[in-house]
Amino acid sequence: MSKEDLHKTNKYLETKVKKLQKLYVFNLIVILLLVFLITYKFWINDKVFYKKITTNQITVKDQQGRDRILISSDITKSQSRIRKDSLSGVLILDEDGNDRVVLGASPFIKTNQNSIIKRASKGPYGIVFNDENGVEKGGMGYYSDKGLSALGLDGVSGEGIVMFVPKEDLNGQKVGILINDPQKGGQLFYLGANTNGDKFLNIDTPGQGRFSVIQDSMFNNKVVKYNFKDGSQQIVLKDE
Repeated sequence: MSKEDLHKTNKYLETKVKKLQKLYVFNLIVILLLVFLITYKFWINDKVFYKKITTNQITVKDQQGRDRILISSDITKSQSRIRKDSLSGVLILDEDGNDRVVLGASPFIKTNQNSIIKRASKGPYGIVFNDENGVEKGGMGYYSDKGLSALGLDGVSGEGIVMFVPKEDLNGQKVGILINDPQKGGQLFYLGANTNGDKFLNIDTPGQGRFSVIQDSMFNNKVVKYNFKDGSQQIVLKDE
């Protein structure tokens, strides 16, 4: 390439760079202008922002005027809610007035369409979700009066899956996962550990028996078969 060609190439590149610089500045101005217009639109749209709001209850209604979301330390009164028991936190209602989601303290539980029972004196604090009839189908929380953290998923017959971690122990157990038949009821599986240091894996056939794998705190292992009908048990496998 000759010096003349090199000079032409440099001039061409310089011209391109200048055009790109101008385009960059133009695009930057356009972007800043758009940001300003969007910000200005929100600013003049009669929106008020508060650093702090103090009130007893916040109620969000739908277009038909029905209460759908309630936030309060004592949710008792609502024009749309079917249940009249008290709870504390955030409550989401469906269009029929059924409790669907609770975030906060929910001491009462709806176990079927006509039964509401008290399950704890304090709390539990956590989250609960219900079906279209307002019947509890699952949740997780902490029971202050029991010192218990728990997570549960419910089926037609009641609790289907339960995971629990007590502060100290729960009926001799210090941690556990319980799986029940969600339609027929009855335990199917249990995985846990007791306060003696024993670990369990139980596989149940409701009304028939159990196949259990056990390891104690001294690392001794055994497999035991239990017969629920006659109360007998058989050690299938054991460390020598």
